[in-house]
Amino acid sequence: MVSGGHDSTMRVWDLADGALLGKPISGHDAPLTAVVLAVHDEVPIAVTADQNGIVRRWNVSSHSPIGSSLIGHTEAVTGLAVAELDGAPLVLSSSDDRTVRAWDLVTGRTVGEPLAGHTRGVAAVAFGHVDGWPVVVSGGHDHTVRLWDLALKWHSGRPFAGHSDSVMSLAALSLDGTPIVVSGSADHTLRVWDLLSGHPIGRPIAGHTGAVWSIAAGDRDGRPVVVSGGADYRVRLWDLLEHQRFGGPLTGHSAWVWAVALTEIDGRPVAVSGGDDQTVRVWDLDAMAELHNGIGHSSGVTALAAGRLDDRPIAVSGGRDKQLRLWNLDSGRPVEQTMTGHSGTVWTVALGAVNERPVAISGSADHTVRLWDLTTCEQFGRPLTGHHGTVTALAVARLDDREVLVSGSDDRTVRVWDLATRKPVGKPLTGHSGGVRAVAVVDREGTPVVVSGGHDNTIRVWDLATGTPLEYAEFEHDAVGAVAVGDLNGVAVVVAGGADHRVRIWDLNTGQPVGVALTGHTAPVTSLALAEVDRRSVAVSTGPDRTVRVWDLAAGRAFGDPRTGHPGGAACLAAGRVDREPVLVTGGHDRTVRLWDLATGRARGGPLTGHTGGITCVAVGRIDETDIVVSGGTDRTVRLWSLATGHPLGEPLIGHAAAVTAVAVYQVDEHPVAVTADAGGTVRAWNLTAGRHRRWSLRRERQVSHPGEVRAGAAVDGLAHLGDGRLALAAGPALLLGAGAGTEPERRIVLDTPILAVAGRGGHVVAGTERGVIAFQVTPQPSQP
Repeated sequence: MVSGGHDSTMRVWDLADGALLGKPISGHDAPLTAVVLAVHDEVPIAVTADQNGIVRRWNVSSHSPIGSSLIGHTEAVTGLAVAELDGAPLVLSSSDDRTVRAWDLVTGRTVGEPLAGHTRGVAAVAFGHVDGWPVVVSGGHDHTVRLWDLALKWHSGRPFAGHSDSVMSLAALSLDGTPIVVSGSADHTLRVWDLLSGHPIGRPIAGHTGAVWSIAAGDRDGRPVVVSGGADYRVRLWDLLEHQRFGGPLTGHSAWVWAVALTEIDGRPVAVSGGDDQTVRVWDLDAMAELHNGIGHSSGVTALAAGRLDDRPIAVSGGRDKQLRLWNLDSGRPVEQTMTGHSGTVWTVALGAVNERPVAISGSADHTVRLWDLTTCEQFGRPLTGHHGTVTALAVARLDDREVLVSGSDDRTVRVWDLATRKPVGKPLTGHSGGVRAVAVVDREGTPVVVSGGHDNTIRVWDLATGTPLEYAEFEHDAVGAVAVGDLNGVAVVVAGGADHRVRIWDLNTGQPVGVALTGHTAPVTSLALAEVDRRSVAVSTGPDRTVRVWDLAAGRAFGDPRTGHPGGAACLAAGRVDREPVLVTGGHDRTVRLWDLATGRARGGPLTGHTGGITCVAVGRIDETDIVVSGGTDRTVRLWSLATGHPLGEPLIGHAAAVTAVAVYQVDEHPVAVTADAGGTVRAWNLTAGRHRRWSLRRERQVSHPGEVRAGAAVDGLAHLGDGRLALAAGPALLLGAGAGTEPERRIVLDTPILAVAGRGGHVVAGTERGVIAFQVTPQPSQP
């Protein structure tokens, strides 16, 4: 055994008799913070680290150092682990400098770049395998645990972070066809999360003045709702579509409300609640009034589940008295029999069936899960054991035609059980750095997934069948006002321009940065276009510094000198080709559109004039054999120009009632179509060969004169063509996916941050937001007729 201490020394001990082997080993100049043992070529090696961030290697047999110190960390090393990659032994180190580093155990050289992502110091590191892949797990003072693919150096299974305190409850459902999860937290709020994107929908839902201990989801008059109970003694009902509460709080409890459930009595929606006042209460959600209240426990009610038994509405409650009670909800009274067997508080209850026998399932502070026959109120089989802490959450689901149970515990794990055999399915799901307080199961595009939340303030998503965490892409960046998607050396990349005046490149599939940030702008980057010059992939960027800059993406440097021309600077960009030569189109605040030879930087002819206001958007397309430019501006008009000659084509397209903010051009059934959007939230689709258009509104209020309306309630700030005539529209915090030329969107994603720009490629949509770049993977669908 080896040990390290505040005296800056390492000592080697004989475990058989406890004797010190040799003298203390010195070499560090600061207290030791971590030590780990490894073996290479039958030589025992100790690795030590100290408060100054220094890592050293030692031959344990000879007490001599191996090579020089490993220097890289800038603050104290907090943890060490031994790993292996492609047969080579590695050492992993975590540090208060917010990084994890990998070192070659033999040569001492660093392996790859530091693993960065934690927002505070990293407290611990470990190594393992997921489906045969080498992974690193790190835990930090930012309340998150991160999983890294050691071979690819990027973290997967990103937790949903947003709550500022423990996640205490979860409910899963579908909202407009999108699988979502609602979370209740000790920070007094509820949040709604899109399971496909991994991002919050809208702002936090506030109303409780204490911790939200429990939530349940259902519907009321066909609208999705959530009922919540909390430490403010209140039960509240929320409209998920509007993120608003229905009426006032339901009052009556005189202590914390620990549990809520939803069901129906005679076709009426009702909520059931239980609290530390020992009561179970039934609430009519149509009348928003109490129907019944009763006492069945000798101490607080901490768990509830509601359903039907022999077509009667029932509830099962669990309490601090270690018992379960069965309730008749028609009368609001418990049946005579009690369910006893637990030796600790019952913290969670679920309802299910085993071989068509109705059962209640309970989890307790005694670390066990128990099944109860609801027809006899007797325990059914032996307890399920395996958790090493209080069982705090249960959910029943189906997996491969069998009933399974998902359990969460204060031991920081989630477990899956076969209800019929009462045996575990797979290994425990690990990743939370605090106790698990809530679990739910939901279908995510045909895949059943487990959602868990806990005292580490995060929500995690797992594939129920494999137990692997699901991946969501979010690229760290300052506020991003321009994005584009393209190819670089055969790799799909995201190019983003931000408020930090820089242009950055990211691998779309891995989320890893490509090269270094491109610097030169002296103001935020507000517009981007991608092109090819002399077989080189280039990006073109502009912003309020009134320059247009071209970047060689492979080389990571500027291509030529900055371009100027618009007196007030360029506001928008697009790239095209004339006679196979790359051409740049810019629109400016000076009310002109300009054409440039992208290779030489020279202007192609004079300014294109006609707009009476600043140009806000440009796009390149084709009508028959003519390459065209489509421009929109603050004068509310859309204009067409020949890309080759700069001559205007036809009359301006008029119809917008506000400044035109975005344009996209593509083909529908071999007909050229332009889709334009304005600051008033109206989107128009134009048949460019006929000049006709169809209008639909993105305003929130209903306008019966336009039956094809969509509601988003904000100006449209971006359009992107996804292929097959489908669009992505950015309107405030809302991203509308799948809208065709004049048709309504198929899906809406609402983030908790405004979307400033949007780009699309195949099955990906990339949004630039005030907190960085967010990438979504969407399933392509046929265009709508």
